Amino acid sequence: MNILDLAEVCGEEITLTYFPNQGGRWCCRFSKGAIKDGRMLAGVHGNGQTPSAAIMDYARQLRGHRLVFHDMDPDRRHECNVPKGLECP
Repeated sequence: MNILDLAEVCGEEITLTYFPNQGGRWCCRFSKGAIKDGRMLAGVHGNGQTPSAAIMDYARQLRGHRLVFHDMDPDRRHECNVPKGLECP
């Protein structure tokens, strides 16, 4: 499974953002997602000098974790497990 397949299964958007004046930095993340890290939720994102590099960094950080979507909403939408073998498109 690749990260785009994961987005389809979860029904959630992945955002890519370019930050001007930061040395060409791109950032990738699920719009409303966090990972479970033990009992805590952690907001993670991928960084890179290209969109592809940011996506690869993000996929690496998600592997094997449980994603929680809309974690700050009173009615948390859903959760899904990320495969340890998550790939990039």
